[in-house]
Amino acid sequence: HPDAPAPRANRLPSKAQRRRLWRRDHGCRAPGCTRTRGLHAHHIIPWTEGGTTTLDNLLARRPATET
Repeated sequence: HPDAPAPRANRLPSKAQRRRLWRRDHGCRAPGCTRTRGLHAHHIIPWTEGGTTTLDNLLARRPATET
């Protein structure tokens, strides 16, 4: 999409990215977690280590399972 921000331009996902993420993941992706509310978009490769804010590097997780 021509108006989409560059993957490293923003650490936080856009509203559109979050909607697609929730539709794709259907809940927390941490092993054994069944939570579907209060989730965050989590970078698989951390932003601080060069990870991009793209759907292939994001997953839905609850804050308590982010380690």
